[in-house]
Amino acid sequence: MDRNTAVYPTEERDLPQVAELLVQLYHEEAPGMLPGWRQAECNLLSSLLYASKKIILKTSYVIKESERVVAYAAFAPASLPRHSSFTVNLVIRSCSELGFENGIRYLMEYIKLTHVVCAPLSYGTGQLHSLVVDRSSRGKGYGRALCNHIELVARRQHDTLLIYVLYGNAVTDFYSRLGYELVKLPQQRSLLKRWYRYRSIAMSKSLLRQETTSLLCH
Repeated sequence: MDRNTAVYPTEERDLPQVAELLVQLYHEEAPGMLPGWRQAECNLLSSLLYASKKIILKTSYVIKESERVVAYAAFAPASLPRHSSFTVNLVIRSCSELGFENGIRYLMEYIKLTHVVCAPLSYGTGQLHSLVVDRSSRGKGYGRALCNHIELVARRQHDTLLIYVLYGNAVTDFYSRLGYELVKLPQQRSLLKRWYRYRSIAMSKSLLRQETTSLLCH
């Protein structure tokens, strides 16, 4: 990791800015999921982050420039339940902030996304997800710094780190440079979940191999 790049655990006060980054991520990786009403989208995602803050504040990290959150990533340990957070509150908030038609469209796309990112994890495998760097702060090594930090956290209890990339996303090259390799997409047990989901690929990295290399270098 770049020694000059400080990575911090996400704090509650960071959540509104994290919501802005996630809006950017959705528009880039899942076009059509949100209608383009930026303030309403930020309000929606901010409220959903606050609703799940007990988990988010324990499993996600940020990088800041002058107290502004410019990069974010989260880690899902193998022990975390693998199910979507589809609740009545999600339905109400989505339709309230986006309007009924756009709210329903968001919910349908949200379900497709969770059918990818909430697939079962094998024993010893953690998941890196929601990595995003603000457009104005790219090219500074922040994505790499977050990946390296989460790998250090994951290595305590996991031997493999997995990430999903939606089909057609150019970020595949970025993860390849960090040592992630294409692997078979984990399968959902439900036929509906296998059918109704975003096209995607899976990439993984062995943390054991990384640790062995580190020991040899020392």
